[in-house]
Amino acid sequence: MSRTLPPKLWVCVPGVGGPAWRSGGLLIALRAAELLAEHVPTTVVTTHDEEPPHPTLEQARAEAGPADVFLVTWGPHVAGLLERLAGKRVAYYAQSQGWGFGLDPGVPVLALSRHLMGHWAAAAPTNHIVHLPPALDPRCSDPGGERDLDVLVLARKSTPYLLDRLVPALAERCTVHVQEEFVDRAELIEQVEGIRSAVRRRPRSWGCRGRRAPSRRCRREIAVARH
Repeated sequence: MSRTLPPKLWVCVPGVGGPAWRSGGLLIALRAAELLAEHVPTTVVTTHDEEPPHPTLEQARAEAGPADVFLVTWGPHVAGLLERLAGKRVAYYAQSQGWGFGLDPGVPVLALSRHLMGHWAAAAPTNHIVHLPPALDPRCSDPGGERDLDVLVLARKSTPYLLDRLVPALAERCTVHVQEEFVDRAELIEQVEGIRSAVRRRPRSWGCRGRRAPSRRCRREIAVARH
């Protein structure tokens, strides 16, 4: 009697080692694959670069069983991957928005944030949506040491208002470091251990949508966004 193999999860990323793909999104996807592998058979698939021993998408398609699930997450490539994976079970791990594609009702959404949950609840109201925030690295802890940096600003995640107005104003009163380049996980964790606060942009709240008159909180957010 043949043994039924458990369903397998195929986590799709464009590449693993190439400099073109270095980003927080890649780190989050690979970390998710590590954790998922502790519970279900999981394989990382490279959809654009050939990087053995990781299979290509074509190799994974050929090997995948009917119950296997492909997890797609790279925003600019999702529409094309959904076409290439037609006939397969696919889930979308949403880490960002604004890539201009829609989802068939059968594609569940794993949302990185509650903001993205709100976005996809409006864009794909019949799709199953769950909140799956990024897992903290085990090294993320409070070492209890001296914090000699008041504010850390990630330039890649900022706006002209933050960089041109808020940061100069803060720099007159406290110690500010603007991180311009992408840094790997270990270096970022080391930086965070030495700061008192971090500044980043905040998307407009989905609570502002569908109101006849915006609430006081929403009006404040809209006013800040306009500046």
